[in-house]
Amino acid sequence: MQTAAFGNGGSANWRIITGNTTASLGDGLLVDTTSANVYITLNASPYLGNTTRIVDMTGNFGINNCIIKGNGKKIMGSTQDLVISSNNVGIGL
Repeated sequence: MQTAAFGNGGSANWRIITGNTTASLGDGLLVDTTSANVYITLNASPYLGNTTRIVDMTGNFGINNCIIKGNGKKIMGSTQDLVISSNNVGIGL
């Protein structure tokens, strides 16, 4: 489920995410894992300089993780999913 809360902070298009989603190029995702783990699949066609920002909106990543799927691409040099399991984290990929 995606809630309609859009804005432009810097170059990111910010939106609230409460369920599994695929990130678009240039997204800023405010992720709510209050109810369950949330899986974010990165865009299959990233380009140099493209950034996706992910923020723990509710401080619950330690309870219900945010799991980033590379969609066939490496994340920080690894083919494994990136599991974010610390509260109040914000990252840029």
